[in-house]
Amino acid sequence: MLEVVKSKSFKKAFKNTIKNSNFIMYMPLEILTDFDGTLTQKMKGHGNSFSVLRDVMSDEGKIYSDALYEKYAHHEFNFEISKEEREVLMIKWWQEEFEGVIKYKVRLNDIIRASRSEALVLRDKVSELFDYAKLHNIPILILTAGVADIIKYKLEYEGIVELDEHGNIMNSNIKIVGNNFAYDNDSYVREALSPLVHTMNKYEIMRELDKKLHADIAIVIGDHPADIFMCDKSKHKEVFSFGFLNNKVNKGDYDVYNTLYKNGDDNFEEILSKVREVNNIKNSYQ
Repeated sequence: MLEVVKSKSFKKAFKNTIKNSNFIMYMPLEILTDFDGTLTQKMKGHGNSFSVLRDVMSDEGKIYSDALYEKYAHHEFNFEISKEEREVLMIKWWQEEFEGVIKYKVRLNDIIRASRSEALVLRDKVSELFDYAKLHNIPILILTAGVADIIKYKLEYEGIVELDEHGNIMNSNIKIVGNNFAYDNDSYVREALSPLVHTMNKYEIMRELDKKLHADIAIVIGDHPADIFMCDKSKHKEVFSFGFLNNKVNKGDYDVYNTLYKNGDDNFEEILSKVREVNNIKNSYQ
C-alpha cells in the first residue's frame, strides 16, 4: 500500500505558475530521475545495478565487492558527516568497485545476465510512466550513480527501450547518464568511462551535460537527498519533486522533496497521475 509521509500542494502551485501567459508560450515538461532505489524497489531480497553485477562475478570478485560494501556503504546515507567527507568516500568506493570489475574479468554477457536478475525489480507503474512519456514526447533523463550498461539492458528486457546493434538506446525521449564500460575485443570490461557518477556529484554532472532543453517544468524523482540536485532550479520555472525513503527514517534531510514515500515497494501510481495532470493542464492552456 502506498504510504505518503509528506506532500505539498501540487495542483494549486502549478495553476498559479501557468497564469503567466509568457510562461505558457513555451512550457515543455521533463522528468529527471534516479534509477537504483527510485525506479526500482528496495526491499529485502531486492538488489540494485551494483549488487546484481556482484552476483555474476567470480567467487573472488564477490568477496572483493562484499568487502568494499562493508567498508563504504554505511557512509552513503550518513548525514552526520560532511558532504565533502561523503563525496571522498563515494569516489573511493566507486573507483575501487570498477577496478574489481576489470580485475575479476567481467564480460558483456555478464552485464546482460545481471540485467535479467529477478532481484532487480521495477516499481509498479514505472513502465506505464515511460509509455505515457513516449506517447506525449516527454523527455526522461535517468541520472544514475549505478551501472548504466546494466540499466539500459534492464529497460530493454522490460520492453521500455529499444537498443540498436551497438547497444545504443533508440528511444528519442530517453537518455541515461551513468557509469558506462568500454569492452575489449573479447568483450571483457576494459575500463569505466568518464565521467564517474556517484551519489554526491549529480549537480556537477548536470552542469557539465550539454542539455539543449531546460524545460520550464521539471519533475524530479530520487531516493537520496542529493538526488534533488539533478535539477538546477534556476533553469526551471517550476520543480515538483518526489522522494523515496525506502524504509529509512527522515530526520529532516529528505525535506528537500515535495512528496515523500515511506516504503521500499511503494509504486509510481501517484507520480504517473501527477505527470498526466501537469501535461493535461499544460496542453489545455496552449
